[in-house]
Amino acid sequence: MAEPSGRLRQLARVVLGIGAVGSLVLLFLHGRPSTFLLILFTGWVLAPFVGLAWADRLSSRWAPVTRATLYYLMLIVSVGSLAVYGYDVASGYGRAFFFVAVPIVAWVVTLIVLLLAALAGRRSAPKNLT
Repeated sequence: MAEPSGRLRQLARVVLGIGAVGSLVLLFLHGRPSTFLLILFTGWVLAPFVGLAWADRLSSRWAPVTRATLYYLMLIVSVGSLAVYGYDVASGYGRAFFFVAVPIVAWVVTLIVLLLAALAGRRSAPKNLT
């Protein structure tokens, strides 16, 4: 696979930042829990975004297929989180379920997909014949 484009990486970074900020805004619009719970939920909601940003910083040595997969995951997690949180806030249900479940799903999907992409990247890497 060819090297992922710099435009894809830049887009993924911008969308990841928008997703993180937008998720926090929607969390704050969701309701008024105690300050302690708000601090906990802030960290919880931001965790997948921080994890993806950290993975982006570490990805310079990864296979191109794994880096491209990471960039697409950054886009999908950001847009998906905003969609689910936005739906919850707009619906007026006022349940914290989505703010608890989405980060778990984001972590699980990210880990599984990146592991599979890393395995695919290893298989497609050229073998040393020396």
